[in-house]
Amino acid sequence: MGHEARANEAEDGRTVQLPALPAPEAEPSMAAEVATIATTESLDAGGRTVAEAVETGALRLVSLPASVASAPALSAIDAPAWAGTAEQTDVFMEWAADTMRSTLPAEAVAALEEFKAGHGPPALLLRGLGVEGDLEGTDEPRGDPLHYVKVSGARSETCILGATALFGDRPHGPKELREPPAEGEAEKPQKTSVGHLISQRARVDSRSPAGSSVPLLLHRDGMFDEFGNYTETNELGEEIFLPDKLYLFCNRADPDSICTTYLHTMKHVYQMLSEGDRALLREVPMFFTMSEQDGTTTERMDRQRNQINPDRTGTVTIYGPEDNPTISLQEVRPVDRSRVPAEAADAYERLRTIANATRFAVPLMDGDLLILRNNKALHGRSTYEPRYDSSDRWIQRFSSYTPSQLEAATALLEATATAAAAAAATEPKAKL
Repeated sequence: MGHEARANEAEDGRTVQLPALPAPEAEPSMAAEVATIATTESLDAGGRTVAEAVETGALRLVSLPASVASAPALSAIDAPAWAGTAEQTDVFMEWAADTMRSTLPAEAVAALEEFKAGHGPPALLLRGLGVEGDLEGTDEPRGDPLHYVKVSGARSETCILGATALFGDRPHGPKELREPPAEGEAEKPQKTSVGHLISQRARVDSRSPAGSSVPLLLHRDGMFDEFGNYTETNELGEEIFLPDKLYLFCNRADPDSICTTYLHTMKHVYQMLSEGDRALLREVPMFFTMSEQDGTTTERMDRQRNQINPDRTGTVTIYGPEDNPTISLQEVRPVDRSRVPAEAADAYERLRTIANATRFAVPLMDGDLLILRNNKALHGRSTYEPRYDSSDRWIQRFSSYTPSQLEAATALLEATATAAAAAAATEPKAKL
């Protein structure tokens, strides 16, 4: 069918017209590959296989020997407490890093070191780390589903925070972005929290960690609406307000083997765009509208917007070098066409469609740890049907920042606050 427009199905089953896909200059063979995929797979039919992800350089897969899955050291039963203060977390992370080094085979440790250096694919899958033998049921969460506590051991936390420590990363974003204490209350110590992605009956239709009936299309973490300064970088070119890495640990796979994690590389998606769309998405700032299915409250969004970008200037979708671009793709929020020119809004929708029509589908298995570079890889999730019988899919999610990111973010936020206070002090006071 060449490069003419193609009919396909959207996530909700509607028929949509896929855009023409011009042959990219760098990889002319990719256009034919993309055209074939787009005409034979619907947008809700999963994606290309893990083997294809490895073959095309989107994913590095390290399959671990059975001895790792059964290694008692990773369960951290006698380890320091991890879910405590920042100081306690530091002690645990140091212990976890040493445990990972001594337990994992040399190939796995080398893969982590190469990932830290920015070499190779932007996604790394360590397969076969094992899980706890007495995992809590997931039928109906007690309290906040994002803060499950397992019966014993901390195997997933050891693997997640151990990898974080091996990378030299920190487990917290800028402290200035945390919820401030209520009037009269003391500031609470910063604690490490590993989130949990588990379906809940009351929120099954939400685009949140507790949802499952709505697909999560490809996106990157940390892009909330119109945080214009989220593209602020330090001297190393790092985005200082966005997580550098994302971690997904599978405690329990979908028992029906339906759910998959979507994956794509920003570089490959960029190569599929027309020159015109690339230019528009590099030049025109995007604004988005809120959705009823958003998991983030409007109040929290407003608070963070005003801290980071009070002028709400919007942000461009694509930035960075041609051979290694960053794409800030929103998962679901529609473009605010009252503030974005039609041709740019259309280019954004074509970007979203192309990315999801050519993504990879990675079924996470028990004991898998998938690590993504948040500025080079896009991710998402398919729908699935929870049973609510203690056997449902259970993923733990975590993100980390580099020390240089946090240093630059803290300096910028403090400078912004100082400037605002100085401006307020010089304003003439109203006469009574």
